[in-house]
Amino acid sequence: MSGKQRGPGLVDETGMGGRLHQMHPSAFLDTVPGLEPTVTQRSLFVKPLIGKEVKSERKLAVIFVKSMQSVLDAAQSKTLRVVDTASHKAADGYNKPTDTINDVGFYLHTPILRAATDLIPEQGKHSKIPQSERQARNLECRSWHWLAIPVELRWENTARAPSVDVGSNGVSGEQFIRDTAQGAIALGQFAEYQHNVFTHQHRCFLYAIYVRKRGARMIYSDRSGTRMSEEFDWTDDNSFLHRFVWKLAHMSLEQLGYDPTAELATDSQCRQLEDAKRDNTLPPHVVKAVDKAFDGQYPIYKLRITVSEPFPDEAFPAKDPIISPPSMSEPLSPTTPLEQQAKEQNFLVARPHFHTDALVGRCTKCYIAYDMERKRFCFLKDYWRPLVANRSRPEHLVYNRLHSVGTPCIPTLVCGGDVDGPQKQVTQVQDYLPSKGRPVPLVHYRIAIAEIARPLHTFSDFTELAFVFAQVIGAHDHAVKYAGILHRDISVGNIMIGSGSRGLLIDWDLSRLISELGTGPMKPKRGGTWPFQSALSQRWPRKPYCVSDDIESFIHAFRYMVLKYHVVDVRDLHGFVVGYFESFATVRVVFDGQIWMVKRGGDSKWAGFQAPSAAFSVTNSPRLQELLDDIAYGCYESYAAIGAVQMDEVYGLPTDPVVRNDQQVQHSRPLPFDISIIPFDPLPTPRPYPKLSLKGACEVSGFLADAGQVREVFAQYVADTNDTGRAYKAPDQFKARDIERPRFHFLAPLPNRRISALSKLHTPSSSMDSPVSLAHAATGSSSPDVSSPIPSQDPSLHPSGPSSRATSPGFSAALSSNESSREPSPLPGTPPIVAGSSSESIEPSENNVRPELLGKRRGRTSDLADAVYTMTSETAASKGILKLPKHRRK
Repeated sequence: MSGKQRGPGLVDETGMGGRLHQMHPSAFLDTVPGLEPTVTQRSLFVKPLIGKEVKSERKLAVIFVKSMQSVLDAAQSKTLRVVDTASHKAADGYNKPTDTINDVGFYLHTPILRAATDLIPEQGKHSKIPQSERQARNLECRSWHWLAIPVELRWENTARAPSVDVGSNGVSGEQFIRDTAQGAIALGQFAEYQHNVFTHQHRCFLYAIYVRKRGARMIYSDRSGTRMSEEFDWTDDNSFLHRFVWKLAHMSLEQLGYDPTAELATDSQCRQLEDAKRDNTLPPHVVKAVDKAFDGQYPIYKLRITVSEPFPDEAFPAKDPIISPPSMSEPLSPTTPLEQQAKEQNFLVARPHFHTDALVGRCTKCYIAYDMERKRFCFLKDYWRPLVANRSRPEHLVYNRLHSVGTPCIPTLVCGGDVDGPQKQVTQVQDYLPSKGRPVPLVHYRIAIAEIARPLHTFSDFTELAFVFAQVIGAHDHAVKYAGILHRDISVGNIMIGSGSRGLLIDWDLSRLISELGTGPMKPKRGGTWPFQSALSQRWPRKPYCVSDDIESFIHAFRYMVLKYHVVDVRDLHGFVVGYFESFATVRVVFDGQIWMVKRGGDSKWAGFQAPSAAFSVTNSPRLQELLDDIAYGCYESYAAIGAVQMDEVYGLPTDPVVRNDQQVQHSRPLPFDISIIPFDPLPTPRPYPKLSLKGACEVSGFLADAGQVREVFAQYVADTNDTGRAYKAPDQFKARDIERPRFHFLAPLPNRRISALSKLHTPSSSMDSPVSLAHAATGSSSPDVSSPIPSQDPSLHPSGPSSRATSPGFSAALSSNESSREPSPLPGTPPIVAGSSSESIEPSENNVRPELLGKRRGRTSDLADAVYTMTSETAASKGILKLPKHRRK
């Protein structure tokens, strides 16, 4: 997604738009460290003169640069310089026409950074801007790698209206987000500036400046939200803006928001990295990932991971010990005990392998990293974890617990810890948001993993895909039984393929002890990846999370891969996928006197489980179709005992008496025609639910409650298709059939008025005892379980609810593979494939149900299923596991 497309999403109710807090300029300036200038020092400032002749942002930039540079000169700053970067781009890999370009900014002032942003002679030779104007504007190249303080300049008569609007008296209660579509675009663009700085640099927070003609705002942002001052007049040489820049000029890099544990790599360290890149033993996918990460367009940094003991409230409780398995299913992966690890371990990184498009929340960034201690490449994940006493814990502690019981098919932990020490770097903006529904603090955290695995989409054929699923389902079952840990974020991004087609279940940062999960109706929770969440979790958000929800997520992940990489008999593939995986509605409800926006969906998944066969057919792959039908029948049996009425009685959402029909936000695709003219057949008589106890009608049993049965289905498919009859992987069907997607023309979207409704109260002056604001809404990923309610003081507030957690590809390699076009190969150690995939079509019988499914029995877990998930393909082949004769259950 390009910058201009990303901006609006950064400032809607699920992003920065719900985490804005406005303050009086004097109150804001009091939060900025440093002394104010004296009268003598202020006399050196150049007063900005904005006359009638100033009618463009370019002329405004000349005045701004001249005035702010005078402040830096008076402060004798050796850290910052202010430059105009509206006309030239640096060679930083961010030069697409759709990318956002900032006009003016404060850049770091060092020889290395000057070399990266100074105009080269060739640019000056071909520039259409006269030399005198270039000097007056301090014209240089824009580079997100070295921008310290982004600045946005706006002129009233530009095409895009300003995005913020506060009266001259700053009266409490006025909205400070303008209700215009163009204003939302402008705010989104400024948010994109901040996003680019956070993405391209290693920052804990940043300061920013917003100027609109004679008005200006001072801004502070971290991963929990944004504080901004009221608009003030900056055309006086003693304005709040001049005093703000004076303070910035005297700050250290750490005070400006730079992470002190990230340092530019030295020449000797870069040479060490280059030597490691020439290692001929690196797998091809690792070579490709390393080359992309260290391609010369991003500066190379040395990141430090500090290893330390957890705080008592973050350690696993002694009352919930692990259970030793009867025998280790495979040798323990090599991990060094915490007390034996070096307290500080260093890694070289450059271009992020992955980053989330978000300004608030976890904001995960992943890197292909070079481990300087072990002299090898690994995977490093950097994110902001929620700090919730006795409920959240560092991810590396989870891996240590899993490794202690020999859980197979999980990554090998290198090290992990809070950045710069336990809970050292913590967000601050949440302290200025309302106490009711305030997001929890976030702590900067890093973890390094040994494996650089392949993403799931690089599987060769569906036999390998089923083999991977059999392994990770077994790993999940092992973690539940012996470590007592539930993953809670099963998705296609968190299942990887290691060497030898070994499945890896990664990203355990949202995991919880089963003993910590609730047993009754709960407040609406968030967490996990929405497309793959269970139907029950989506339809009844108050239902406590349980093991069957994770098992069902594996089913949805496998179906997603089939729909994407196999030709299927679905007329509207796009509509089917969106309806099944992505559709939801945001419902406004009241809990404990507070208004909550709750995300609810899962209707398509629920409806699909009411049939004993798959909702779609694959072409020319009868054994794969049988696998899908086996899975569907097992889910059908489990859901047959679930009573919707009873679920509503126990876990239904309370109704809000003030809700109007137009206050429910539907996120499904609208139809631009009158559907009432379409004839519909009468609905069949609904299947009566069995008369069970209330407990039985609300609990999942059978297939979805037994990972062994699910694992056996996949393992049996692997055994049946390993030698012959493999289902070939097709090109990405979402792209190949995109042309079939219906296209409708709609009017321009209405302005997002919910953001402006949030932006009312502010901190009027520095004399306030405590900050207050209603400029807050629930946003995603502040805590694994805790949804943030909207303060009930203003019942007119109507922001959108919590967003689903961004899908991280986890510890994956950077691949742009053409795997889909190559011939599938057998699992390592097995005979070559015999071309024998049947071309017969699957003819559905009456009611689209295969009769032989109706009499199937479940519950048998074979030795084959127990063995497959714990072995690499080489081991399984050597033991004959993958060469068993075909058989079917009777």
